[in-house]
Amino acid sequence: MTQPSGASAMTGPSAKSRLVAFLLCTFAGWSGAHRLYAGRKRSGLIILGGTLCGLGAALAMLPAAAAGQTALAGVLGLTQLVLMAGLAIWVTVDWFVILLGKFRDGAGRRMSAWSAGAKGATAQPAASATGSESAAPAVPAAPSAAPAESGPAAGPSRGGFGERIRALLGPLAGTRQGLVIRTNDVEVIAVRGAAVATRVRVPLGGTEQRHLVQAVQQSMETALIKTRRLAVAIPTQDVLFRFFSMPVIPKGELENAVQFEARKYIPFKTEGLMWDYHTSQNAATGKLDVVFAAIPKDTFQALQDALAAAGVEPTIIEPRTLSLARLAAYGQPSGDNEFVCIVDVEGDQAHIAITRNRIPYLARDISLQVRSDLMDAYGTTAGVGEVLTRAKTGPEMDRRQQRLVSELNVSVDFLMREYPSAKVAKILLFGEDRVLEPWCAGLAERFHCPAELGTALLQQCAEGDVPLAFGSAVGLVQPGADSRRCAIDFLRRSRVKPSGEAALKAAVPDTAEILTALKTPQVAVSCVVAAGLLLAMFVAMSQWAPSVQRQLERMMATRPDVGWGLNQLDQEAIGPVRDQAQARVTFMKRVNEGRLLMASKMDALVRTLPEGVWLTRLTTHQELSPMGSIDARLTIAGACYLGEAGRELRAIQEFERDAKENPILAKGFKTIRVEEITSQVEQPSGYGSPEDELMATYRTFQLQCNSNQTM
Repeated sequence: MTQPSGASAMTGPSAKSRLVAFLLCTFAGWSGAHRLYAGRKRSGLIILGGTLCGLGAALAMLPAAAAGQTALAGVLGLTQLVLMAGLAIWVTVDWFVILLGKFRDGAGRRMSAWSAGAKGATAQPAASATGSESAAPAVPAAPSAAPAESGPAAGPSRGGFGERIRALLGPLAGTRQGLVIRTNDVEVIAVRGAAVATRVRVPLGGTEQRHLVQAVQQSMETALIKTRRLAVAIPTQDVLFRFFSMPVIPKGELENAVQFEARKYIPFKTEGLMWDYHTSQNAATGKLDVVFAAIPKDTFQALQDALAAAGVEPTIIEPRTLSLARLAAYGQPSGDNEFVCIVDVEGDQAHIAITRNRIPYLARDISLQVRSDLMDAYGTTAGVGEVLTRAKTGPEMDRRQQRLVSELNVSVDFLMREYPSAKVAKILLFGEDRVLEPWCAGLAERFHCPAELGTALLQQCAEGDVPLAFGSAVGLVQPGADSRRCAIDFLRRSRVKPSGEAALKAAVPDTAEILTALKTPQVAVSCVVAAGLLLAMFVAMSQWAPSVQRQLERMMATRPDVGWGLNQLDQEAIGPVRDQAQARVTFMKRVNEGRLLMASKMDALVRTLPEGVWLTRLTTHQELSPMGSIDARLTIAGACYLGEAGRELRAIQEFERDAKENPILAKGFKTIRVEEITSQVEQPSGYGSPEDELMATYRTFQLQCNSNQTM
C-alpha cells in the first residue's frame, strides 16, 4: 500500500463541479468545453481546434467534389473522418471518466463532487452560545437550545446583486468549505482565496444523532452552502493520538509494521478502530516519526451516518487536533526542537495539543469545570459563561486558570521526558477572547515563553473579522502546499459506509444541485458556442449531401462498358450470367487447389523414398465427374537396386507402406498399391562389351494411387 504522507491541495478534491463538466461533455464535448471549464485549457483548445479543422475539411471538400477533383475530395474526406473519429473517442473516454468521478482539473485535483462552492455572503457572529457540560456520547454533542450564532447582520446577507453574482460564481473562484463538529456546537466556514466568505456557528440541541443532523443542516442553510462535499473535522474526545518512532521500512511493509507497533501504545485492538497514520523521516535519528490516530468504528459509523443524513459527503475526515496544528504552523518558531502548545477552550472543556511542523506530538482533552460550591457565590442558576462574564478576575477565573496551568505542567513534563531537548517556545490560546486574554500573562510567567491569543495568527491566515473560536475551522480549510503537512484522513481506510437512505441521499445529485450547476456562466457560454457550431455543421452537411449525390450520379452515368453487353441488360437478366460466372470461378479455384495439393504430394513423395529406390516417371490424370468431384489418378514408376533380390523387394514394400502412412501423400486417395514388379538386367556403361559378362540386375515397379474424391 502507498505510504500515507503529507498531502497537498493538488491531491484533494477539486472546487469544480462534476455535474457541470458532465453536462458540458455530454452536449458540447466536441468543442472541448468540459476541459476548458476544468482548467485544462491546452487539451480543450486541441479538441476545439480539431473540431474546427474537421469542419473546415468538410467545407473545403464541397468545391473540390463539385469541380470533379476526386483525389482532393477524398483526401479531405479522409482527414475529416480521422479527426472526427479521434475526437469522438477522446470525448467518449472523458465522458466515462467524468461519470465515474475520476476526472481531474487543471491543478490535478479530482472532480468528484457533483456540485461545489459556497453561495452567500458573510455571516458575522458576535457572541458564542454556551451550554452546560455533558458526557461525550458516540456522536459528540451537548444540550443547548440556543439559536444559530449571528453577528451584527443576523445571518448571511441574501440581498445585493453583486453579492448574488459572487455567490453564483463561488464554485469557480476556488472556494474551500469546512465543517467542524465540536462538543457543544457545529461550525461551517467557507474561504474564497484568502478571504472568509461566510462563517456560521450553530449550537447543538441535544445529545442524540438527530440533533447533530439538524445542527449541520441549519448551519449549511444559514451559510447558503449548496455543495455536499466538505472537509470535516471531528471532536477529539473519542480520538486516540500516539506518536512514536520506528526504523525505516520499505513502503510495501510500512502499514503492517505501523499497525503492529501501534499495539504497544494503545489499549485497544486495532481491528475495532478506524485508524490512519502519517510518517516523516527524522534526519537527526535516521528513523521514521509516526503520528498514529484512531477512533472506534462504531463512533465513526455514527458520524458518517449523521453526515450522510444531513446531506454532507466529506472529502476528508480528520481530528480537530490536525486542524489546529496546521494553523499553528504559520507561527512556528524557527528552532528544530522548539514546539508550540495550542490550547483550545470551549466552555469548561479544553483541548491541549503540542505541535511542531504541523505534526501533533501530544494531544489531550481536559476539564476546566468550576466546582458548584464556588458557582453558588454568583447564584446556582448561573452558567459558566455568565460567571466568567460577571467576574473576570474572581476566584472562578483563577481556579480555571490554575486548572489549565496544572494540566499544561503535566503535558509539558511528559514531553520533556520523551524528548529531553524539546522546548515549548510559544503558547497559543483559542476560544472566547474575553475569557482567555487575562490568562496570557500568567501562562507566560509560569512557562517562561510567550503566551498569546491566536488572533494575529487568524488574521495572517484569513482576511476578515474571524473570531478566536473559529481557529479549528480556519486551520481545516487552509491549503496544504507544504509537503510536510501532516495528513490524517480516516476516510483513507474507511470501509464503513453510510447505510440505507442516508447513503442514497448522499450519492445522487438532487434537482437543486442540477439547477445551480446549469446557472453558471460557463454553461451558458458553452451552450451558445455548441449551438453555433452545430448550426454551422448542419449548414455544411446540407450543402455537402446534394453535391455528393450529384457526383455519384455523374460517376454512374460515365462508368466504362465492361463488355458482353452487360450495360444493356437489366438486373433480372444479369442474374443467370452472374451465376454461371460464379460457377466457373468456383471450378477454377478447385482446380487450382488440386494442383497445389499435387505439389505438396510430390514433396512428401520425395521425402519417403527409402535407400536404393529412385523414381523414373510420374503420370497424373484428373477429370471432373458428373457429380462435381475430381477423379484423380497418380502413377509413380520407379526402380530399386540393392544387389540382392530380397532386399530390393523389401525396399519396394517399405516404400508402399510409407506412402500409405504419409498423411499428405495419402490425402484424397482411396487406394495406394504397388503393381508390376519386374526384373531388369542392364550392363553399366563404361564396363566394356557384353562379352565381358559384367551385368547388373534391378527391380522396377509401379505405384498406383486412385481416387474419386475431391483432392
